[in-house]
Amino acid sequence: MRLMPTTLAILLGSILVGCVAQADYDQLMVANKAALAEKEASEQRALDAEIQADALRTQLLSREQALAASKALIDNLKGENDQLDAAFATMRDVVKGVDFSPQRPLIIQTQLPPALDNALRAFAASHPDAVEYDSSRGMVKWKSDLLFASGSDVVREDAKSTLRSFAGVINTVEASNFDIVVAGHTDDDAIRHSRARHPTNWHLSAHRAIAVSQQLLEAQINPARLAVVGYGEYRPFVSNTGDQNKALNRRVEIYISGRPTTAAQKQPTIGEPQK
Repeated sequence: MRLMPTTLAILLGSILVGCVAQADYDQLMVANKAALAEKEASEQRALDAEIQADALRTQLLSREQALAASKALIDNLKGENDQLDAAFATMRDVVKGVDFSPQRPLIIQTQLPPALDNALRAFAASHPDAVEYDSSRGMVKWKSDLLFASGSDVVREDAKSTLRSFAGVINTVEASNFDIVVAGHTDDDAIRHSRARHPTNWHLSAHRAIAVSQQLLEAQINPARLAVVGYGEYRPFVSNTGDQNKALNRRVEIYISGRPTTAAQKQPTIGEPQK
């Protein structure tokens, strides 16, 4: 049976229309899948960005906290620096004008009360050939040649009575709040005798200071008030040139020193033993 031309045209048109619709559908499906994939990628990028933003916010918060801690530390350091500046200014005023030459040791000293000062003046006046008294420093100086034989740390018998008299002065009520610092000095001659006991002038000066302190202990001076130091030949009174100068450098100095922690005492000043 033969189809009519009109029917054939209609059939061909239907076939063509069906083919075009399927192609559009397939294309739409591909486009839809691509759109879905792009959407998922966009959502993932947004999620990643949010995670990164959270990390940055956490990092920023941590840095802000560290900055706040640093500012607090700086404020504390500024406060401590102000305190140190004030303390430095106070110490600068205290030491202003002090001679720091190595030949002149610094002594922290409290001004002696008049009664004790007068008693020490009277003691020195009664022993003019043996001792000197410096009232501005509270220092009594002995000639070592009058206290000890050459190279010895044994106190001479005739010097013990002088030391007992001195102990009587510093055992008074007026002196009870003061410490006693005994400092030994030598010339620069090398030790020639008793080197086993005194290997150096440093040893000899320290041993002589201890020997004088022992005499004061025997005169009932409280041991808690006593201190000893040996300078050897390193704090000469004058240059070690000639026998006369060397004799001046061989000496024992006793300082009546204030105790800064004692409330009854005045503010200590700083100075050096006067020559």
